[in-house]
Amino acid sequence: MSRFIAAAIGSVAALAFTVCTANASGPTVRDTPSNSWTGLYVGATVGSAEESATWTAGAVITPSADDRGAIFGATIGYNYQMAPWLVVGVEGDWSKLQSTTGPIPACGGPCSTETNWLATIRARAGVLLGPSALIYATGGFAWADVDNSVTIASVSDRATGWAVGAGVEVRLDKHWSLKAEYLRVELDDTLACSPAVCGAANFATDHSLQIVRGGVNFKF
Repeated sequence: MSRFIAAAIGSVAALAFTVCTANASGPTVRDTPSNSWTGLYVGATVGSAEESATWTAGAVITPSADDRGAIFGATIGYNYQMAPWLVVGVEGDWSKLQSTTGPIPACGGPCSTETNWLATIRARAGVLLGPSALIYATGGFAWADVDNSVTIASVSDRATGWAVGAGVEVRLDKHWSLKAEYLRVELDDTLACSPAVCGAANFATDHSLQIVRGGVNFKF
């Protein structure tokens, strides 16, 4: 997982360096009212998600299991340029995941956790590196649809939690922009096997996701 996080930071840093170098030789978008960052936008994202889950049954806690898979989705948001150097806004997204943690033999199962989809709504605040590039931090609420499976049962549940991250967005013209983003998502426990089915083995999971993704946005 540490290599995954390092790759995420490296990707964002590389894009930031490229943007700064480009802006040093001249902005790609003129700083005029018509090219303000203020406005509604929609977009699409694709990337990689690493999911980690830990199962518990009473006082018994299993080792965590990790898996990595693709993530892709859609975004809608609104930016407001408060100053020549400051942009704030709100962004919501919905993503489909293709990853399943496990199997985890220590459950007596094996056990597995699969996040079917993930949605977030987050605040964004960033600093402009010239008129065409934004480096930002983001954070807010997350929720997901989760399937937990053990040999004798499978349970679908909704998990809530939080998401924080950072990214770089580069404007190509007054409508189109590209971005690279890292998000960490922490989800609350979800029911894995009810007492009625598993008796004393009432499993729950506590899991997180590390997401690295790129995206394209269109501002209206």
